[in-house]
Amino acid sequence: MKATTAVARRLRLPVGDPVIRFVRLRLADGEPMAVETNHVPAAIVPGLVEADLAGSWYALLSERYGIEISSGVANLEPAMPDERTAELLAITTAQPCFRVRTIVWDRGGRVVESGESVYRGDDFTLTVELLPAAGAAAQARPRRRAT
Repeated sequence: MKATTAVARRLRLPVGDPVIRFVRLRLADGEPMAVETNHVPAAIVPGLVEADLAGSWYALLSERYGIEISSGVANLEPAMPDERTAELLAITTAQPCFRVRTIVWDRGGRVVESGESVYRGDDFTLTVELLPAAGAAAQARPRRRAT
């Protein structure tokens, strides 16, 4: 797709530049956990096809494209799912969720990904780990509650 104004701003690209948008349903123990939507500059992932997205996205970036992730920022907020997201997560639209918006940079300071994930709010806790190193970003890690 062509970068809209909002996507271009997040990826630091000119409006209209080619970007790849992909949506993945994330599972934990076979259960729907999150719906993840990412935008990536098309120029950095030539030849990317749907089948490539079955495994680790960051491993693919590193191994095939030589892109080493250096940092990222995740903003977390409460959200209600739209109908399609609720259907994919097997919940109702009345079930509160977490929305996590991310921006990820490579070692050269280039934005390589802008993402938004909607996590179920009924079966997960998001934990933020604060790292003591100067300038280290907080990391959000989804964890299933013990039952």
